[in-house]
Amino acid sequence: MTEDKFKSFLLSYFSERSGLNLNELHEEADIFAEAYIDSLGVFGLVAEVEENFSISLTEEDMLSEKFRSIGGLVELLSAKEA
Repeated sequence: MTEDKFKSFLLSYFSERSGLNLNELHEEADIFAEAYIDSLGVFGLVAEVEENFSISLTEEDMLSEKFRSIGGLVELLSAKEA
């Protein structure tokens, strides 16, 4: 259930900001290479995650390979919430 809420949030977040339809977003695609978000958008994403889920993301988290895909972000957020 927890993973579903993160996945739903992230898909909506990236769809709104990239202009792509939900069915055009892929969980394992590189969010930067596919232009779902740019480097400046990372700060907005981190702020939204902190506001919506009360989860703090560190610089280490943002440099993690998991921070490069929707699927990886779901794993990262799920682990931090646990």
